[in-house]
Amino acid sequence: MESATNSGYLYFWKDDENKFHFDRYSSVDSSGKCEFELYKKADNAETSEIPGYVKLNDMSEIEANGQYLIAMKAKDNKYYLLNPASGK
Repeated sequence: MESATNSGYLYFWKDDENKFHFDRYSSVDSSGKCEFELYKKADNAETSEIPGYVKLNDMSEIEANGQYLIAMKAKDNKYYLLNPASGK
């Protein structure tokens, strides 16, 4: 999902078994290092790549005050999830 009004992109990648990278950059990298996916909790998501969640496919599916997993599939075909702090 992309938006023309974004001024920065979050990058995540895993180059080797010992190092994860998060970074922000002003443009999209052609190697796919900022292709995050959003997932929403769903009771009927048995066939999803992340059990119990369905992948959002369009920006219009994002709801105000919705709760979503931010996921990235790395080169090792494993999903890595961002875990935002709740502020508590």
